[in-house]
This record gives sequence, C-alpha cells and structure tokens, in this order.
Amino acid sequence: MGGRILRFLFIDIKPWRFLASNYVTLLNMKNLRSSGLFITLIIIALAVHGQKKSDIATRNPWLTAVVDAKQKEWGDSLPNFDSDTKFRYQISNDKDNIYLAIATSDKQRIQNIISGGISFFITTEGKKKDGQTVIFPVAIPRKANQKITNPEQLVRQSLASAKAIQVIGFKEILDGNISVNNDYGIKTTALLNSDGYYVYEAAIPLNRLNLTSNSSQELSINIRLNIPDRPPHYSRVYESPYEMQRRRRQGDYGAQQSRTVVSTTQPAGFWIKRTLAAPVLAK
Repeated sequence: MGGRILRFLFIDIKPWRFLASNYVTLLNMKNLRSSGLFITLIIIALAVHGQKKSDIATRNPWLTAVVDAKQKEWGDSLPNFDSDTKFRYQISNDKDNIYLAIATSDKQRIQNIISGGISFFITTEGKKKDGQTVIFPVAIPRKANQKITNPEQLVRQSLASAKAIQVIGFKEILDGNISVNNDYGIKTTALLNSDGYYVYEAAIPLNRLNLTSNSSQELSINIRLNIPDRPPHYSRVYESPYEMQRRRRQGDYGAQQSRTVVSTTQPAGFWIKRTLAAPVLAK
C-alpha cells in the first residue's frame, strides 16, 4: 500500500513538474506564503493536477455516423489516443444511437483484434458493474497447423468471415452471437484501408441501453482488446547464494534450479466517462 501511495505522489501526478511550471507565480503570492493557506493551495492544486482523465466525464459530440468503417463523418483524424491499445478513437451520439470509431495501424494490435475482437462496454452504474457489451469481430479459430505467410491477407480473410457480433447483458437479447445483419439495431463493421489502418465502427441504439438522448446519466465506457490467454509456460531461474542458504536452514535441500510460472498475456483496454450530447435543435 505504501508503495502505491508513493507512486501516486511522485510518479503519477508528477508534482515536481507542476511546481516547476508554477514556481514563480507561487513565490509572488506573498500574502499566502506566510500562512497555512499557501500549503493548502499547493495540496489542492496537486490533487486537481493529478486527477486522471478517465475519471472526468466529458460530453460526447453530437454526430450521426454511417457505420461503414470509412469514417468520413469523423473528420481527418480521430482526436483521442490510448497508448495501451494504440487506438485512435472517438465516441458520439445522436437522438437514436451511440457510436464508436476506432483506427489503428499497429500490426500487433491488429493481430490482437482479429484473434479476440474489440469489446465495447457501456454502463451507467460505474466501473465493473452490470452493463451491456458488444464484441466484434468474433474470432474464428485458426487451424493448429495453419501458417501465417501474409499477415495482411489473414486480416482481410478475418474481415470477410466476420459475420457475427457477440452481445452480453442486453435486455430482450439472449447473450451470445447475433448476425451482423440483425433486427436489434446493433451495427458493427471494420476494414483495412489503403493506408494500413484497421478501421472499426459500431452503433448501439440508446433504447437498448435504457437511455434517451435527454438522459443525463454519466456513462462508464470500457474499450478493450480481448487478447486470448496463452497457456502458462515456465522458465528456469537460479537462486542467489543467500536464498539457497535460507532454504537449507529450513530443511529444504532441493536442487538449486527451480521453475517459475510466467504470467499469461493480460487484456489491453481503458475506461472513459462520458455524458450524452444534448439534442441539436433544427434551425
């Protein structure tokens, strides 16, 4: 616990960067420098400076997207970037749907997408609470002896065979796979464009989320790569002389060489908080 607190104070919020950039201003505040208010002000400023962006709800833009993975409605580039998934992304809504657009050119992340799909999770109940999830593309297992000679061809084959959407947590829709041409209003598509970007778009009807365009609830949204777990593997490690002596004092005279489990790959993803865009009134 102590290590986490120190990491937060000295790594995550980077207080020295804030103080360095505001040092002159703070010194000029003579009336505050001699009182406890000066210290209080610094503490408050550091706390605000250190607040994570994912904990601050921002309002969606009002935008109606055509789910065709061409992203013409979104402008020249998507404004948000996540360094973990290597996704550029944007979320919007209109009176009927909430939309998600993603683009990435990272080859490893594209392979992750076709192996496990992208999860688009929305809830009004906070992180790790019940909500609704759309997963696309639904992975089709490769044959054990299938060799990847052309990764781009494999991506295009995956896109051509992506005929299902996995849904979880929707009322009146059974958990499982539905067709991409479904009657529920849930839409997803993806393509690999000429610039090497994997482009993804999705739309979920607001009424499937128990929302309307006038809803003011704060939405917790999770966008995640479903990286398939690999079986645990083992590596050989060797003890230090100190560890060997400690073990032998305890009556353990086993071999110096031992095995340790190497952890499996963890999913990559991020949380954001959003509120719906207010309806745009027709002029």
